[in-house]
Order: sequence, then C-alpha cells, then structure tokens
Amino acid sequence: RRTDPFNGQWTLAFAADPTLEGRLWAGGASLRRSDDGGGIWVTVGNFTAVSSINAHGGRLAVLGRRGGDTIKKIYSSPD
Repeated sequence: RRTDPFNGQWTLAFAADPTLEGRLWAGGASLRRSDDGGGIWVTVGNFTAVSSINAHGGRLAVLGRRGGDTIKKIYSSPD
C-alpha cells in the first residue's frame, strides 16, 4: 500500500531511482525516502525546503535549504 510522503502537505519534488527497486524520494518541507515503493517514508537529513531531486545509482542530488542556510543550494551525495 502506498502512502502520502507528507500526509496531505505539498510534494514539490519527486524522484525514483531507476537502478534501485522501490527507492523513491520526495521533497517539500523536508526530504523523505521510501525503500519499499512508497509504503513507508522516513525523513532524511535536516532539509527545511526541497524543490528539486535527481536520483540514480544510489546517488542523490537535491536543490534545497538545510538548517542554517539562507538560500537554496545544490547538495549531492558522495560517489
């Protein structure tokens, strides 16, 4: 069963990693990840605003703001 990653709040960005079955990412007021195709969502990192996500091969790029940021920045996961 799939669930809403933000419980009715706006989802502003969404990505599915084509190389990892079931791995979904959702962005809005935070960054959320599901490893089971949308059944369970967990908050990842300390993002306070996410407007774009790109995922591939287990790596992630996020345009967003984290605690302490005054503007949105591009964050990427390590190789």
